[in-house]
Amino acid sequence: LIIIGCGRSGTTYTSKKFKSLGIYIGHEKLNKHGVSSWYLVSDQKNVPIGPSFKQIEKLGFPIVHQVRNPLSAISSMQASSWISFKFLSNEIPIDFENDSKILKAMKYWYYWNLIAENKAVFTYQIEEFDKHLNQLLRIGKFFSVKNESVINTKTNTRKHIYLSWDDLYKEDEVLTNNIKNLAIKYGYKI
Repeated sequence: LIIIGCGRSGTTYTSKKFKSLGIYIGHEKLNKHGVSSWYLVSDQKNVPIGPSFKQIEKLGFPIVHQVRNPLSAISSMQASSWISFKFLSNEIPIDFENDSKILKAMKYWYYWNLIAENKAVFTYQIEEFDKHLNQLLRIGKFFSVKNESVINTKTNTRKHIYLSWDDLYKEDEVLTNNIKNLAIKYGYKI
């Protein structure tokens, strides 16, 4: 199984959750049963961490798209490094020099998810992971799993400021509306 989406959308948690079931999906590295990484949305030959999509595409693993509530993800992205945003500025319309960190994160959430959903056979909310687990197991053809252990949902938490819709509107009204519409499409109640 290949799990893609934005950074700060719970891919570390997902890898740990699958490991608790005896399914080894590496976080930003290929493991026995797959990989979860936001870098795999990119078609670039070289990515900063882990394998590139070109390297693992030939494995033929099914691809799923994990999303997180936009306010939570965009808020958490404030803790992302400049290296991530520099990489992203080669992929999506981020003005690395002039966009604020909030605007970069907003563009990241919106444009990266649009690309990811086009590569995936299934999109699900990380907040509803347990509800979609059986479908994910079927997609990955995992028919024998061990009993899961409890995984802390704060697995990879970083300190950040929590943003509101008003904060996003101050940055870019049209983009904020686009983010809201995409979030609604993904099943979030806005």
